[in-house]
Amino acid sequence: MTTAEQLEAWRSAGAITDDQSAALLALVRKQRFSVHLELNALLYAGVLAFAGGLGWTVREHFASLGDAAIVVSLSAIVAGSLYYCFTRAAPYSTSQVAAPTFAFDYVLLLACLAFAVDLWYVEFRFQLLRERWDNYLLASAGLYVALAYRFDNRFVLSLGLSTLAGWFGVHFSPEGFFTGAMRRVALAYGISVAAVGLCMRGLAIKQHFFEAYLHVAANATLFALTSGVFRGDRIGGDSRLLWLLGLVIVA
Repeated sequence: MTTAEQLEAWRSAGAITDDQSAALLALVRKQRFSVHLELNALLYAGVLAFAGGLGWTVREHFASLGDAAIVVSLSAIVAGSLYYCFTRAAPYSTSQVAAPTFAFDYVLLLACLAFAVDLWYVEFRFQLLRERWDNYLLASAGLYVALAYRFDNRFVLSLGLSTLAGWFGVHFSPEGFFTGAMRRVALAYGISVAAVGLCMRGLAIKQHFFEAYLHVAANATLFALTSGVFRGDRIGGDSRLLWLLGLVIVA
């Protein structure tokens, strides 16, 4: 019995699924199969790990490395990554544009994360804005969203919207998380993001970004409503039942 026949017997007996059988047959017949998803996952994890390593290195060794070396190194990573993107990107279009290279989206994501580390270090060491440091979040969010639209990158768009959520929370709810003010802010943020996504979709500007807007808006709204249900705080006379009703509607 050949290997292909053995695989067919296993499939017929229910030992393996149709998809598993097809994948194994492709290996047996030396056919090519796609590892695109796996490579994307590895690249994404690699960029996050590298950015996390940058942050850890800066935090633990800034005294020995020196301010100039750290700022120049991080700025060089940002500049080099952006140079790579600007020199290889297709002209801007309001419709979806394919990435020119396999690693393109991840290089842009690395530039944004390295920029965040650089900005954090500058404020940590020199305290330029002090108590108004939340303006860094607003400026970073604007930059990320602009880069996302220029280079058609949903990773960076999600990063920008998440950074904007951080600014909303810090600026409008200084009391902290899991408070009535934070729930109102989260609910307002979710509605605002959904409205912007709908507006951009209606204007036919990067319509494929709508899912990213909707995903972020849904998460923010569900956070607000779920927190209201379990904490049961009253807002304007409305009780836990109103939060639960809103949660059911959104879900």
